[in-house]
Amino acid sequence: MYKRAIREIYDYPSEYRNAEKKSDTDSDRDKGPDSPDPRLGHAVLISLAEKYDVPLQHVVPTFVALVLRDDPLTDDEAALLSVVTVCRLARAREQYFRKYMTNRLGPDERRNAAEKIVQVFSLSTTDKN
Repeated sequence: MYKRAIREIYDYPSEYRNAEKKSDTDSDRDKGPDSPDPRLGHAVLISLAEKYDVPLQHVVPTFVALVLRDDPLTDDEAALLSVVTVCRLARAREQYFRKYMTNRLGPDERRNAAEKIVQVFSLSTTDKN
């Protein structure tokens, strides 16, 4: 049952599509074709993953979508996440923008670069605050 719930919530085909085009001012910024469940935003998905120890492999696309997004986390999104996760996301976004945004990369190359940065994340319970 646990594995099926993870598959139903986190595994979706259009994992990164249009993530970098989302706007912080758009009320539906985390809803739509690149969100696995249109009712859930990326921050909510990450929060649930932290709470229920979802394996990182299922959450990487959600982290990558936030790294690629033009706008930083909102206060409401940050409030849903642990301090460690907020710091990791901020660090990943900074690394990504410093290293890859100065280069002219195509969409697939940008996603691959963001995924490499996100792969260092860990959602283990020992890291939670």
